[in-house]
Amino acid sequence: MSTASLLEAHAVTIETPGGRTLVRDLSLRLGRERVALIGRNGVGKSTMLEVLAERRAATQGRIVCRGRRLLVPQYLAGEGAAHADPAASPGERRRQLLEAAFDAHPDLLLLDEPTSDLDGAGITWLVERLAL
Repeated sequence: MSTASLLEAHAVTIETPGGRTLVRDLSLRLGRERVALIGRNGVGKSTMLEVLAERRAATQGRIVCRGRRLLVPQYLAGEGAAHADPAASPGERRRQLLEAAFDAHPDLLLLDEPTSDLDGAGITWLVERLAL
C-alpha cells in the first residue's frame, strides 16, 4: 500500500463481545481526504472508529497508522473530557472538545457524531472549521 496513506486497515474483522460480526475482512487506506461513515444506529460505527483509533482491538487483522490520530468520541466522557468544562452545557462541552482536537493538529482526526448536542451556530462553526 502507498506510503501516502495515513491509516490502513488490513483484513480487519470486528465482533461484539457476544460474537456478532460488525465488520468482516475490511481493508482500506485513508490519506488526507474526508470520509464519512454512515449507517443505522447500533451497527458498529463507533466501534469501528475505536478500532481505527486503536482504542479497541480488532478481532483479527491489523491497523497501521502513520502520524498522529485523534478520536473525538460520541460520548463526552473519559480522557478527552478533560478539555471540557464540566459545568458547561453538553453543546458547549462538545464544541470545547472539538476545538481542542483541531488545536492539537493531528494528522488524522476521527469524529464520532460530531454534531451531537451542537445548536445551529455550533454546526455552522463545525462545517466551516472542517472546510479549512
